[in-house]
Amino acid sequence: MNEPDREVGPTHGCEHARDNHCGIPSLVDVDTDGVSGAATGTVELLGVDGVTFRSTLTVTFDTSTSDVEFDGTVVFTVAPGGAVGSDALRITATVSITNTPGATGTTPVFALDATGVSLSIGDPQVLGVSLDSGTMHLRLFAGGGYAAVVAGSVQVAGPGGLDIVGTLSLRANTSTGPVTLAGVTEAAGDVDVFLTSVVIRGPPLGELSISSLRIERLGSGDLTATATGISFSVGSPSLGPSVSDASFDLFLSTAGTFALRAAGSVAFSAGGVSLSGTLAVERNTTAVDREIGGTVLPAGTSVIGGTLTLTVTTSGSTLATATGHFAVEST
Repeated sequence: MNEPDREVGPTHGCEHARDNHCGIPSLVDVDTDGVSGAATGTVELLGVDGVTFRSTLTVTFDTSTSDVEFDGTVVFTVAPGGAVGSDALRITATVSITNTPGATGTTPVFALDATGVSLSIGDPQVLGVSLDSGTMHLRLFAGGGYAAVVAGSVQVAGPGGLDIVGTLSLRANTSTGPVTLAGVTEAAGDVDVFLTSVVIRGPPLGELSISSLRIERLGSGDLTATATGISFSVGSPSLGPSVSDASFDLFLSTAGTFALRAAGSVAFSAGGVSLSGTLAVERNTTAVDREIGGTVLPAGTSVIGGTLTLTVTTSGSTLATATGHFAVEST
């Protein structure tokens, strides 16, 4: 005779203070197929100097399918001088984890989704990195490989006033097939880093801004990089070179050959002499014609060219102006 289903719902006591699992309500179903249930409570790590871990979790399990799910919030910190190292580390997030041991093919064995991710590590006087308002998605597959997405606002701080801020989107897929995460499908083998609204402050440039920067490693192993809206200056605005509205496009093959195009507006001033205009650098060392930044570069291209205007002034009056086109080509 089959035993009827039973529900057990006690609240765990505090038999072991070091586990600190006090007051965790649970619900368990037992039948001929196995045991399933859920438990909710707070878990803390105690007794490790300089390290704290606190999580409020709901654990759902089913032994008939071997599925286990975790949902809750996590706070993990390592204080300076703690057991893990001298650098400070803090991570907070709301997480959802699913473990499906029997999964095959495109169904992940392990899935993690996190929102509200906040991470900080290091000392800004040496090198500090932080991620705020972040999201994370991770999938692990039985056949090997993983797919991951990390996004959020990033900041890097260092000595001498170094400060780098921007918005990051990092996508990677090392599995054997395409994977869709956060609404975007990433091809097998691709690694894609996308940064927007990047500002770099600190010597010697003063301030460098980049509207967008994308670096992608293709499944073939080749690498592409594209940057737009590049602006920076060296020295003071009235003395020294500056670049504005520049763009940069690069293709780098696994064989070590490359195709490159960089273009923008340039300016230089010193005393009563100023030089301004546009400048472009184009080079293609691959064996085939390649389209880079909307321009087709024939194989073997190596050119620097542009238009420059030279102006000489004294006491606010212009003495001479000269404008010309130039091109320097290597054959």
